[in-house]
Amino acid sequence: MSSFSLNNVYLKSKYTVASKKENEGPLKNYIDYFYKDNYCNEISFEKAEQRLNKTAINGVIKNISLNDIGLFIGSDLLNQISSSNYIMRDYDVPFIGTYSACAASGLNIILASLFIESGYYKNVLVF
Repeated sequence: MSSFSLNNVYLKSKYTVASKKENEGPLKNYIDYFYKDNYCNEISFEKAEQRLNKTAINGVIKNISLNDIGLFIGSDLLNQISSSNYIMRDYDVPFIGTYSACAASGLNIILASLFIESGYYKNVLVF
């Protein structure tokens, strides 16, 4: 079994968003923005998940221009990434949606790293 190293991959920006419950926990000092209710001012959990992700994406875009992002990689746990697809309608950037349950965030970071290391994209936004 062989391994490989990634030499040109690093975290350029991050923006974390949470709802009311997380604001009461031990990680609250590490979260950039909190919604005051668990539904993020929306009428359903599905809409709340879209709002959380979109707020996080827009927070990153404040630090890195949307024009500099070559690819979005995202996932969610709702109906085979339906929330992520609805979010991406508002952005004119290529999108890869992954569905791997709780492993999705790790998978998405690995995929983004491989795209960057290969030189195919300079910046990839993962959500």
